[in-house]
Amino acid sequence: MKVVESVKKSAVLAAAVVSLLICLGCSSRMQTPTLKDAGDLDNGVDLFMNSVDGERVLGGRGSSLACISKDGRFLTMDSGDGADRLLNLSSGWSMDFRPSGDPMAFSPDSTTLAVARSHEIDFYDLESGKPKGSVDTNAPGPCLEYSADGSKLILYHLKGLQVIDRETGKEVFNYDTGAMMGDFFILPDGEHLVVQLFEFGIGADDFVRIKNITNGHIEGEFHDEGHRSNVMVSPDGRYIAYEGGSDFLPGLMQEQLLVILDGTDCRKMYSWKKDNRIDAMAFSGDSELLAISNRLANTIEIYNLNNGSISQRIKVNNRVKTIALSSDSRFLAVASCKPNYDDDQGGISIYDLTQKRMVYSKLTFARVDRCEFLPNGKALITSGEGGVKYIPLAEFRK
Repeated sequence: MKVVESVKKSAVLAAAVVSLLICLGCSSRMQTPTLKDAGDLDNGVDLFMNSVDGERVLGGRGSSLACISKDGRFLTMDSGDGADRLLNLSSGWSMDFRPSGDPMAFSPDSTTLAVARSHEIDFYDLESGKPKGSVDTNAPGPCLEYSADGSKLILYHLKGLQVIDRETGKEVFNYDTGAMMGDFFILPDGEHLVVQLFEFGIGADDFVRIKNITNGHIEGEFHDEGHRSNVMVSPDGRYIAYEGGSDFLPGLMQEQLLVILDGTDCRKMYSWKKDNRIDAMAFSGDSELLAISNRLANTIEIYNLNNGSISQRIKVNNRVKTIALSSDSRFLAVASCKPNYDDDQGGISIYDLTQKRMVYSKLTFARVDRCEFLPNGKALITSGEGGVKYIPLAEFRK
Protein backbone atom coordinates (compact mmCIF):
# COMPACT_ATOMS: atom_id res chain seq x y z
CA MET A 1 0.00 0.00 0.00
CA LYS A 2 2.83 2.37 0.85
CA VAL A 3 4.31 1.77 -2.61
CA VAL A 4 0.91 2.43 -4.22
CA GLU A 5 0.43 5.61 -2.18
CA SER A 6 3.94 6.71 -3.07
CA VAL A 7 3.25 6.11 -6.76
CA LYS A 8 -0.03 8.04 -6.49
CA LYS A 9 1.69 10.96 -4.77
CA SER A 10 4.43 10.96 -7.41
CA ALA A 11 1.82 10.93 -10.18
CA VAL A 12 -0.10 13.78 -8.60
CA LEU A 13 3.12 15.76 -8.13
CA ALA A 14 4.15 15.11 -11.73
CA ALA A 15 0.75 16.18 -13.02
CA ALA A 16 0.95 19.36 -10.98
CA VAL A 17 4.42 20.14 -12.36
CA VAL A 18 3.23 19.51 -15.92
CA SER A 19 0.23 21.76 -15.38
CA LEU A 20 2.45 24.49 -13.98
CA LEU A 21 4.81 24.24 -16.94
CA ILE A 22 1.89 24.41 -19.36
CA CYS A 23 0.57 27.52 -17.61
CA LEU A 24 3.99 29.14 -17.70
CA GLY A 25 4.29 28.32 -21.37
CA CYS A 26 0.97 29.95 -22.15
CA SER A 27 0.55 33.63 -22.87
CA SER A 28 0.98 35.75 -19.75
CA ARG A 29 -2.41 37.28 -20.46
CA MET A 30 -4.33 34.98 -18.09
CA GLN A 31 -1.91 35.03 -15.19
CA THR A 32 -3.23 36.94 -12.19
CA PRO A 33 -0.81 39.85 -11.77
CA THR A 34 0.67 40.94 -8.49
CA LEU A 35 -1.24 43.99 -7.36
CA LYS A 36 0.72 46.93 -6.02
CA ASP A 37 -1.00 48.68 -3.12
CA ALA A 38 -0.56 52.33 -4.02
CA GLY A 39 -2.74 54.27 -1.65
CA ASP A 40 -5.97 56.13 -2.26
CA LEU A 41 -6.01 59.19 -4.49
CA ASP A 42 -9.48 60.18 -3.32
CA ASN A 43 -8.27 60.47 0.27
CA GLY A 44 -5.02 62.15 -0.61
CA VAL A 45 -2.78 59.13 -0.02
CA ASP A 46 0.13 59.33 -2.44
CA LEU A 47 2.24 56.19 -2.05
CA PHE A 48 3.25 55.49 -5.63
CA MET A 49 3.24 59.03 -6.97
CA ASN A 50 5.39 62.09 -6.53
CA SER A 51 3.48 65.33 -5.87
CA VAL A 52 4.92 68.44 -7.48
CA ASP A 53 3.13 71.82 -7.40
CA GLY A 54 -0.31 70.23 -7.11
CA GLU A 55 0.37 67.58 -9.74
CA ARG A 56 0.61 63.90 -8.95
CA VAL A 57 2.88 61.90 -11.20
CA LEU A 58 1.19 58.71 -12.39
CA GLY A 59 3.94 57.86 -14.86
CA GLY A 60 7.35 59.39 -15.58
CA ARG A 61 8.97 60.35 -18.85
CA GLY A 62 8.21 57.87 -21.60
CA SER A 63 4.78 56.98 -20.22
CA SER A 64 1.57 57.94 -22.04
CA LEU A 65 -2.15 57.80 -21.33
CA ALA A 66 -4.16 55.12 -23.17
CA CYS A 67 -7.79 55.11 -21.97
CA ILE A 68 -10.00 56.06 -19.02
CA SER A 69 -12.99 54.12 -17.69
CA LYS A 70 -16.50 55.63 -17.89
CA ASP A 71 -16.73 56.07 -14.12
CA GLY A 72 -13.30 57.72 -13.89
CA ARG A 73 -11.91 55.22 -11.38
CA PHE A 74 -9.49 53.42 -13.72
CA LEU A 75 -7.02 54.30 -16.45
CA THR A 76 -4.49 52.48 -18.58
CA MET A 77 -1.19 53.81 -19.85
CA ASP A 78 2.00 52.75 -21.55
CA SER A 79 4.42 52.83 -18.63
CA GLY A 80 7.41 53.45 -20.90
CA ASP A 81 9.29 50.42 -19.57
CA GLY A 82 7.83 47.72 -21.79
CA ALA A 83 4.50 47.28 -19.98
CA ASP A 84 0.94 48.56 -20.21
CA ARG A 85 -0.23 49.58 -16.75
CA LEU A 86 -3.72 49.54 -15.27
CA LEU A 87 -4.25 51.98 -12.38
CA ASN A 88 -7.16 51.90 -9.94
CA LEU A 89 -7.45 55.54 -8.92
CA SER A 90 -9.85 54.79 -6.06
CA SER A 91 -8.22 51.86 -4.26
CA GLY A 92 -4.70 52.67 -5.39
CA TRP A 93 -3.42 49.40 -6.83
CA SER A 94 -1.80 48.87 -10.21
CA MET A 95 -1.05 45.92 -12.47
CA ASP A 96 1.19 45.51 -15.50
CA PHE A 97 0.64 43.71 -18.80
CA ARG A 98 3.68 42.64 -20.81
CA PRO A 99 4.55 43.14 -23.58
CA SER A 100 3.09 46.60 -24.08
CA GLY A 101 1.18 47.78 -27.12
CA ASP A 102 -1.87 45.48 -27.07
CA PRO A 103 -5.16 47.34 -27.69
CA MET A 104 -7.28 47.77 -24.52
CA ALA A 105 -10.81 48.94 -23.78
CA PHE A 106 -12.96 49.41 -20.68
CA SER A 107 -16.48 48.03 -20.62
CA PRO A 108 -19.24 50.69 -20.45
CA ASP A 109 -20.14 49.65 -16.89
CA SER A 110 -16.47 49.98 -15.79
CA THR A 111 -16.27 46.43 -14.45
CA THR A 112 -14.06 44.81 -17.10
CA LEU A 113 -10.89 45.52 -19.07
CA ALA A 114 -10.60 43.89 -22.49
CA VAL A 115 -7.12 43.23 -23.90
CA ALA A 116 -6.72 42.20 -27.57
CA ARG A 117 -3.95 39.67 -28.06
CA SER A 118 -2.74 37.92 -31.21
CA HIS A 119 -5.87 35.89 -31.94
CA GLU A 120 -8.02 36.40 -28.89
CA ILE A 121 -9.43 38.98 -26.51
CA ASP A 122 -8.91 38.49 -22.79
CA PHE A 123 -11.01 40.00 -20.02
CA TYR A 124 -10.02 41.11 -16.51
CA ASP A 125 -12.12 42.05 -13.51
CA LEU A 126 -11.31 45.63 -12.57
CA GLU A 127 -11.93 45.26 -8.85
CA SER A 128 -9.66 42.27 -8.31
CA GLY A 129 -7.45 42.30 -11.39
CA LYS A 130 -8.20 38.62 -11.92
CA PRO A 131 -8.84 37.06 -15.36
CA LYS A 132 -12.50 36.48 -16.21
CA GLY A 133 -12.36 34.59 -19.51
CA SER A 134 -11.44 35.14 -23.14
CA VAL A 135 -12.83 34.75 -26.66
CA ASP A 136 -11.05 33.65 -29.81
CA THR A 137 -11.13 35.96 -32.80
CA ASN A 138 -9.19 36.88 -35.93
CA ALA A 139 -6.02 38.89 -35.55
CA PRO A 140 -7.14 42.29 -34.23
CA GLY A 141 -6.09 45.65 -35.59
CA PRO A 142 -4.50 48.51 -33.66
CA CYS A 143 -7.72 49.63 -31.97
CA LEU A 144 -10.37 48.00 -29.78
CA GLU A 145 -13.68 49.47 -28.57
CA TYR A 146 -16.82 48.30 -26.78
CA SER A 147 -20.27 49.05 -28.11
CA ALA A 148 -22.29 51.35 -25.85
CA ASP A 149 -24.35 48.47 -24.41
CA GLY A 150 -21.27 46.26 -23.90
CA SER A 151 -22.61 43.40 -26.02
CA LYS A 152 -20.17 43.86 -28.92
CA LEU A 153 -16.50 44.59 -29.52
CA ILE A 154 -15.23 46.56 -32.47
CA LEU A 155 -11.80 45.82 -33.93
CA TYR A 156 -10.19 48.31 -36.27
CA HIS A 157 -7.84 47.61 -39.15
CA LEU A 158 -6.41 49.83 -41.88
CA LYS A 159 -9.38 49.75 -44.26
CA GLY A 160 -12.23 48.40 -42.22
CA LEU A 161 -13.92 47.28 -39.05
CA GLN A 162 -14.85 43.93 -37.58
CA VAL A 163 -17.68 43.75 -35.04
CA ILE A 164 -17.77 40.62 -32.86
CA ASP A 165 -20.08 39.28 -30.18
CA ARG A 166 -18.65 39.89 -26.71
CA GLU A 167 -19.65 36.48 -25.35
CA THR A 168 -18.88 34.16 -28.28
CA GLY A 169 -16.28 36.04 -30.29
CA LYS A 170 -18.28 35.34 -33.46
CA GLU A 171 -18.29 37.97 -36.17
CA VAL A 172 -21.48 40.04 -36.29
CA PHE A 173 -20.48 42.50 -38.99
CA ASN A 174 -17.47 43.17 -41.23
CA TYR A 175 -17.11 46.52 -42.94
CA ASP A 176 -14.54 46.97 -45.73
CA THR A 177 -14.58 50.72 -46.30
CA GLY A 178 -12.79 50.66 -49.67
CA ALA A 179 -10.88 53.77 -48.59
CA MET A 180 -8.37 54.80 -45.96
CA MET A 181 -10.12 55.07 -42.61
CA GLY A 182 -9.42 57.68 -39.97
CA ASP A 183 -11.38 57.85 -36.75
CA PHE A 184 -14.45 55.78 -35.97
CA PHE A 185 -17.04 56.13 -33.24
CA ILE A 186 -19.73 53.78 -31.93
CA LEU A 187 -22.98 55.64 -31.30
CA PRO A 188 -24.77 55.10 -27.97
CA ASP A 189 -27.53 53.00 -29.57
CA GLY A 190 -24.92 50.29 -30.26
CA GLU A 191 -26.22 49.84 -33.82
CA HIS A 192 -24.45 52.61 -35.74
CA LEU A 193 -20.88 53.61 -36.52
CA VAL A 194 -19.59 57.01 -37.54
CA VAL A 195 -16.56 56.54 -39.80
CA GLN A 196 -14.12 59.10 -41.19
CA LEU A 197 -12.79 58.14 -44.63
CA PHE A 198 -10.08 59.53 -46.91
CA GLU A 199 -9.76 59.23 -50.69
CA PHE A 200 -6.60 59.98 -52.65
CA GLY A 201 -5.90 61.60 -55.98
CA ILE A 202 -7.08 64.69 -57.85
CA GLY A 203 -10.64 65.57 -56.96
CA ALA A 204 -10.72 63.10 -54.10
CA ASP A 205 -12.87 63.92 -51.08
CA ASP A 206 -12.83 63.36 -47.38
CA PHE A 207 -16.15 62.23 -46.01
CA VAL A 208 -18.03 61.13 -42.92
CA ARG A 209 -20.37 58.15 -43.05
CA ILE A 210 -22.96 56.70 -40.66
CA LYS A 211 -23.19 52.93 -41.05
CA ASN A 212 -25.83 50.61 -39.59
CA ILE A 213 -24.01 47.51 -38.31
CA THR A 214 -27.18 45.40 -38.09
CA ASN A 215 -28.06 45.59 -41.81
CA GLY A 216 -25.01 47.25 -43.41
CA HIS A 217 -26.98 50.23 -44.72
CA ILE A 218 -25.39 53.67 -45.08
CA GLU A 219 -27.77 55.98 -43.24
CA GLY A 220 -25.97 59.26 -43.79
CA GLU A 221 -22.92 60.73 -45.51
CA PHE A 222 -21.20 64.10 -45.66
CA HIS A 223 -18.61 64.96 -48.34
CA ASP A 224 -15.99 67.69 -48.26
CA GLU A 225 -13.49 68.67 -50.95
CA GLY A 226 -10.80 69.40 -48.37
CA HIS A 227 -7.72 67.24 -47.97
CA ARG A 228 -7.43 67.23 -44.19
CA SER A 229 -10.18 66.78 -41.68
CA ASN A 230 -10.84 66.18 -38.01
CA VAL A 231 -13.97 64.44 -36.80
CA MET A 232 -15.44 64.17 -33.30
CA VAL A 233 -18.76 62.80 -32.04
CA SER A 234 -20.58 64.16 -28.98
CA PRO A 235 -20.94 61.80 -25.99
CA ASP A 236 -24.68 61.34 -26.56
CA GLY A 237 -24.28 60.83 -30.32
CA ARG A 238 -26.48 63.79 -31.27
CA TYR A 239 -23.77 65.80 -33.00
CA ILE A 240 -20.82 65.17 -35.29
CA ALA A 241 -18.23 67.96 -35.43
CA TYR A 242 -16.30 68.10 -38.71
CA GLU A 243 -13.37 70.41 -39.39
CA GLY A 244 -11.83 70.35 -42.86
CA GLY A 245 -9.29 72.19 -44.96
CA SER A 246 -6.12 71.76 -46.98
CA ASP A 247 -2.54 71.24 -45.82
CA PHE A 248 -1.10 71.32 -49.34
CA LEU A 249 0.08 74.92 -48.86
CA PRO A 250 1.42 74.98 -45.30
CA GLY A 251 1.99 78.36 -43.71
CA LEU A 252 -0.43 80.24 -45.96
CA MET A 253 -3.77 81.71 -44.95
CA GLN A 254 -6.35 79.07 -45.71
CA GLU A 255 -10.07 79.02 -45.14
CA GLN A 256 -11.26 76.26 -42.86
CA LEU A 257 -14.73 74.80 -42.51
CA LEU A 258 -16.34 73.84 -39.20
CA VAL A 259 -19.58 71.92 -39.59
CA ILE A 260 -21.96 70.41 -37.04
CA LEU A 261 -23.79 67.39 -38.47
CA ASP A 262 -26.84 65.56 -37.16
CA GLY A 263 -25.75 62.28 -35.56
CA THR A 264 -28.61 60.32 -37.14
CA ASP A 265 -28.23 61.17 -40.85
CA CYS A 266 -25.20 63.52 -41.30
CA ARG A 267 -27.56 66.40 -42.13
CA LYS A 268 -25.77 69.76 -41.83
CA MET A 269 -27.04 71.68 -38.78
CA TYR A 270 -24.53 74.53 -38.41
CA SER A 271 -21.62 75.69 -40.53
CA TRP A 272 -18.90 78.30 -39.94
CA LYS A 273 -15.94 79.41 -42.04
CA LYS A 274 -12.70 80.09 -40.19
CA ASP A 275 -9.68 82.08 -41.35
CA ASN A 276 -7.12 79.52 -40.30
CA ARG A 277 -6.58 76.05 -38.99
CA ILE A 278 -8.51 74.74 -35.99
CA ASP A 279 -5.96 73.04 -33.75
CA ALA A 280 -8.31 71.19 -31.38
CA MET A 281 -11.96 70.44 -30.62
CA ALA A 282 -13.73 69.12 -27.52
CA PHE A 283 -17.33 68.36 -26.55
CA SER A 284 -18.65 68.81 -23.03
CA GLY A 285 -19.89 65.72 -21.21
CA ASP A 286 -23.52 66.75 -21.60
CA SER A 287 -23.02 67.40 -25.36
CA GLU A 288 -24.33 70.96 -24.98
CA LEU A 289 -21.02 72.74 -25.71
CA LEU A 290 -18.25 72.47 -28.29
CA ALA A 291 -14.88 74.15 -27.72
CA ILE A 292 -12.52 74.87 -30.63
CA SER A 293 -9.13 76.56 -30.81
CA ASN A 294 -8.32 78.92 -33.69
CA ARG A 295 -4.60 79.12 -34.48
CA LEU A 296 -4.53 82.51 -36.17
CA ALA A 297 -6.66 84.35 -33.62
CA ASN A 298 -5.08 82.61 -30.60
CA THR A 299 -8.55 82.15 -29.17
CA ILE A 300 -10.71 79.34 -27.90
CA GLU A 301 -14.37 79.63 -28.83
CA ILE A 302 -17.14 77.89 -26.88
CA TYR A 303 -20.23 77.11 -28.98
CA ASN A 304 -23.69 76.48 -27.55
CA LEU A 305 -25.02 73.65 -29.73
CA ASN A 306 -28.64 74.28 -28.79
CA ASN A 307 -28.65 77.41 -30.93
CA GLY A 308 -25.27 77.55 -32.67
CA SER A 309 -24.13 80.71 -30.89
CA ILE A 310 -20.70 81.45 -29.40
CA SER A 311 -21.13 81.67 -25.64
CA GLN A 312 -17.52 82.54 -24.71
CA ARG A 313 -14.19 83.49 -26.26
CA ILE A 314 -10.97 82.93 -24.34
CA LYS A 315 -7.71 84.56 -25.40
CA VAL A 316 -4.56 82.42 -25.13
CA ASN A 317 -0.94 83.53 -25.58
CA ASN A 318 0.55 80.27 -26.82
CA ARG A 319 -0.34 77.87 -29.63
CA VAL A 320 -2.94 75.38 -28.41
CA LYS A 321 -2.01 71.71 -28.64
CA THR A 322 -5.12 70.11 -27.15
CA ILE A 323 -8.19 71.06 -25.10
CA ALA A 324 -10.78 69.33 -22.92
CA LEU A 325 -14.12 70.18 -21.30
CA SER A 326 -15.21 68.68 -17.98
CA SER A 327 -18.29 66.46 -17.81
CA ASP A 328 -20.29 69.17 -16.02
CA SER A 329 -19.21 71.84 -18.57
CA ARG A 330 -17.65 73.94 -15.82
CA PHE A 331 -13.94 73.62 -16.60
CA LEU A 332 -11.90 74.03 -19.77
CA ALA A 333 -8.34 72.64 -19.88
CA VAL A 334 -5.79 73.96 -22.37
CA ALA A 335 -2.41 72.44 -23.19
CA SER A 336 -0.25 74.83 -25.20
CA CYS A 337 3.25 75.49 -26.50
CA LYS A 338 5.16 78.59 -27.58
CA PRO A 339 4.07 80.29 -30.85
CA ASN A 340 7.40 79.43 -32.50
CA TYR A 341 6.24 75.76 -32.40
CA ASP A 342 8.85 74.91 -29.78
CA ASP A 343 7.14 71.97 -28.07
CA ASP A 344 9.63 72.04 -25.20
CA GLN A 345 8.03 75.11 -23.61
CA GLY A 346 4.36 75.58 -22.97
CA GLY A 347 1.87 75.11 -20.22
CA ILE A 348 -1.31 73.67 -18.76
CA SER A 349 -4.16 76.02 -17.90
CA ILE A 350 -7.61 75.39 -16.43
CA TYR A 351 -10.44 77.90 -16.83
CA ASP A 352 -13.64 78.05 -14.81
CA LEU A 353 -16.28 78.82 -17.45
CA THR A 354 -18.95 79.70 -14.90
CA GLN A 355 -16.76 82.30 -13.18
CA LYS A 356 -15.02 83.22 -16.46
CA ARG A 357 -11.53 83.14 -15.00
CA MET A 358 -8.36 81.04 -15.03
CA VAL A 359 -8.01 78.94 -11.88
CA TYR A 360 -4.80 77.03 -12.66
CA SER A 361 -1.72 77.68 -14.77
CA LYS A 362 1.63 75.96 -14.86
CA LEU A 363 4.59 76.27 -17.19
CA THR A 364 5.84 72.94 -18.50
CA PHE A 365 9.20 72.23 -20.03
CA ALA A 366 8.02 69.12 -21.83
CA ARG A 367 5.46 68.66 -24.58
CA VAL A 368 1.86 67.89 -23.52
CA ASP A 369 -0.03 65.95 -26.19
CA ARG A 370 -3.27 65.16 -24.42
CA CYS A 371 -5.44 66.33 -21.54
CA GLU A 372 -8.66 64.72 -20.38
CA PHE A 373 -10.96 65.24 -17.40
CA LEU A 374 -12.01 62.20 -15.42
CA PRO A 375 -15.73 61.55 -16.03
CA ASN A 376 -16.38 61.74 -12.27
CA GLY A 377 -15.02 65.30 -12.25
CA LYS A 378 -12.29 64.66 -9.68
CA ALA A 379 -9.20 65.46 -11.73
CA LEU A 380 -7.57 66.43 -15.00
CA ILE A 381 -5.20 63.87 -16.55
CA THR A 382 -2.40 65.16 -18.78
CA SER A 383 -0.09 63.09 -20.96
CA GLY A 384 3.00 63.96 -22.95
CA GLU A 385 6.75 64.02 -23.04
CA GLY A 386 6.91 64.59 -19.30
CA GLY A 387 4.74 61.57 -18.50
CA VAL A 388 1.22 61.18 -17.13
CA LYS A 389 0.02 63.63 -14.46
CA TYR A 390 -3.04 63.87 -12.19
CA ILE A 391 -4.29 67.38 -11.27
CA PRO A 392 -7.03 67.32 -8.56
CA LEU A 393 -9.97 69.69 -9.12
CA ALA A 394 -11.38 69.84 -5.56
CA GLU A 395 -9.63 73.09 -4.74
CA PHE A 396 -11.03 74.80 -7.84
CA ARG A 397 -14.62 73.85 -6.99
CA LYS A 398 -14.65 75.80 -3.73
